[in-house]
Formats: sequence, C-alpha cells, structure tokens
Amino acid sequence: MKIENIYKKLKDIYTPDEINILKESKDKFRILTPITFRDGDHIVCTLKKIKNDWYLSDEAFTLMKLNADINDEILNKVLLDNKLEIKDGEIIIPIYNDISKAFKNFINGIMYLISIQDYIDKKTELDDDL
Repeated sequence: MKIENIYKKLKDIYTPDEINILKESKDKFRILTPITFRDGDHIVCTLKKIKNDWYLSDEAFTLMKLNADINDEILNKVLLDNKLEIKDGEIIIPIYNDISKAFKNFINGIMYLISIQDYIDKKTELDDDL
C-alpha cells in the first residue's frame, strides 16, 4: 500500500494538512491526527497488515490511557456501535475494501471513549470538591 493512496482515500475526512502518514515498514503505517486525549497525548492510529488483511489499530494505547471507571457494558457498546474489536488489548477494525469508512468508525469510537473518560474525570473532580 502506498502513502499517496491512503491520503486519497482519507481525503473526505481530513486534508493532508490535518493528518500525516508515516511509513514504519512495508506493512505498517502510522496515521497522525489532530485528535488528543485530555492530557494532550495524541491518539494512536496505525494501519497494519496482519496475515493477509489490513487493520486500523490503536496499538493498545487507548485502553492504557482510559481508567477502569468505564465499565465493560459501555465499552462493549461503543465498540459494537463502531464495528471495533479488542484483540490482545488493541482496539482494531478490519479495513475490508473501504479504509475511509473504517477510519471514520475508528476515530468516532476512540473519540467517544475519550469523551466518556473526560466526563468521568470531570464528575470525579466535582465530587471531590464537595
């Protein structure tokens, strides 16, 4: 897969000025987006080939960043709604034939989890102040 082709397929979501794609190996690309966690760390999005299929993965970064306050029921609902899976601690989505759709689902799911975490953190801060 070529970087130019990835940019073309993602152009409906982000312009090349908003994302950067770095080739890490023949079968692995890092997609840098402007999306961050509350602490300023950027989300991790990697396009990689596993066996014969392409996936987007967070390289197990998101679950590491989230605390245990997000219960399994909420987590599973977000994953299901966005067609995401957890495999070996990584949040992944298969590409199949449409990287653009998979990328939208991946970003939406991660952003939703970040929003839930932010809500929990702010609620905890408010409760601590009482």
